[in-house]
Amino acid sequence: RGDVFKSQVVSAFAQELQSILAEPLGERGVLYRIAGTAFAVIVQPGDIDPIKAFAQKAAKRGLQPWQAGDAQFTCRLNVSSIPFGLKTTDPEAVSDRLDTASVKSAQMPDLPLVIEETEA
Repeated sequence: RGDVFKSQVVSAFAQELQSILAEPLGERGVLYRIAGTAFAVIVQPGDIDPIKAFAQKAAKRGLQPWQAGDAQFTCRLNVSSIPFGLKTTDPEAVSDRLDTASVKSAQMPDLPLVIEETEA
């Protein structure tokens, strides 16, 4: 039962995030499951406003109950956004910066959202 429920939870998150991603980013963003219930969205370069719109919508969605199979549960989404590209090509540096943003996000009770706009 536990593995089935975990699978349903991951599926619920993925479906919701994909739905939220479609409107502001369309083909510009791709959702990836990176581990357990951790997801990443890789976005092609362009205007930051659609990224902010997606991140805000995802963080707000995480404040509402989720449905997985027959069970309803609560689970906040910690949402972090960081730019990377020409200046930041080291995967470890990108990962460290994302971890730092995720920790900040987890400390925000009202809307767990961190958006870094400048590339380190």
